[in-house]
Amino acid sequence: MCRGWCYHAPKRKHKGKEVARVSRPVPSKLFGVVAYSVAQRTREFGIRMALGASAGDVQWMVLRRAIRLTATGIVAGLALSAGATHFLRQFLHGVSPLDPLTFATAALAWLLIALLASYFPSLRATKVDPNIALRYE
Repeated sequence: MCRGWCYHAPKRKHKGKEVARVSRPVPSKLFGVVAYSVAQRTREFGIRMALGASAGDVQWMVLRRAIRLTATGIVAGLALSAGATHFLRQFLHGVSPLDPLTFATAALAWLLIALLASYFPSLRATKVDPNIALRYE
């Protein structure tokens, strides 16, 4: 037993809060990247809408690009995670290293985050007035 001179590491009760705090900036950064991409492509969206593309077509184009980027990241992340389980096996308690439910849940969560983060920029892309976009720049 320690008599006041030894150091005890503080017990961490809420590991979920730490994970939430670390992963909180990710959706906002994804939102920023998609919003910047939409802003850069304003003229393209205006031309497409002037040539007859519907608002749904433009919105789907933005969402499809975000989904494609997210899917690429998910595949790379799953591959790296599967490779890292060999090294992290000692830290996993109660979960098998290649638990398919855990991997599927993480992939689905990232996909939902990406869809939510890219939804509002895709709506902004549909509000582009073709006349203003053609005069832009």
